[in-house]
Amino acid sequence: MGGYNMEQVRDLKKDLEPGVAHKRLFSVGKMTFYGNELQRKYLRKIVEMARAHGVRVIFLNTPIYHAEKFFDVPYFENLLKTEFPDVEFWDYVNFSVPEDCRKDVNHLNKWGAEIFSKELARRMREEEIIPCEN
Repeated sequence: MGGYNMEQVRDLKKDLEPGVAHKRLFSVGKMTFYGNELQRKYLRKIVEMARAHGVRVIFLNTPIYHAEKFFDVPYFENLLKTEFPDVEFWDYVNFSVPEDCRKDVNHLNKWGAEIFSKELARRMREEEIIPCEN
């Protein structure tokens, strides 16, 4: 799920300046992103509805630049383990792309998205989610 904007931006260096990424990622007023019960409730409903229709559900963690520096990775891992242990999870958080293929610490740019999309297509063929190419 999500969207993709054809970003031809290479702002990783700017995002790595002291405090820049943290300010951008966490300064949304008084809103808190951790422990949002409503989001988890509806995510569970989405999983159940998809399965009821015979859809294979896979959670996907996209590449993040040094995730442990910018996000609470243990919180995320615990949330998956305790609330969604029955959902298949493909973890690409440490998937390597050149630094100039990143828009910022948590987004790939056009070039990074192309590299990552090829990897996902390869995995989907391997998992027989999409047909193998001849």
